[in-house]
Amino acid sequence: MAAKAISVKRYVVELSGEEREQLEALIRKGKSPAQRLVKARILLKADISRAGEGWSDSRIVKALETSLSMVYRVRKKARTIVLVQDNLNIHSKASLYEAFPAAEARRLVERFEWHYTPKHGSWLDLAESELGVLSCQCLDRRIPDKQTLIDEIEAWENDRNANHAKANWHFTTPDARVKLKHLYPSI
Repeated sequence: MAAKAISVKRYVVELSGEEREQLEALIRKGKSPAQRLVKARILLKADISRAGEGWSDSRIVKALETSLSMVYRVRKKARTIVLVQDNLNIHSKASLYEAFPAAEARRLVERFEWHYTPKHGSWLDLAESELGVLSCQCLDRRIPDKQTLIDEIEAWENDRNANHAKANWHFTTPDARVKLKHLYPSI
């Protein structure tokens, strides 16, 4: 019986200069989990851009002492989604398993890079508010292409910054003392 040739689709990794810098900084710091550092090294070795080394999968496996399947998964996934969210109890990986079949939930969990805001932090609220303002003032119409979108958002951002736009909180400290009385100590 003749041996069968098995072909595996090879995903190309081409990093921008900024992406390379981020991965190199991540490795230099060395404070990330080991698996994350290995993934960063795989991406850097697989990168075919001008600054990249463009190594083959077998060479990466040998050099980093990892598996071929790991290299394949990292190449395939290269672009992750950074998910920044507050600490609400439903904002967890488990909620994806409640909403999707297990295989799809697993795929999504691996695709996201999870970041949580500090407990009792309000900067996410400010970001959400700014995105709402951006939506109403700039994105309330059909925008024909990506470059126009980039230009429109940049013009909107420059205008907001030039006019020193500020958040106007209507929830004052005295209001908080009444509404959130259970959080304040009794004197």
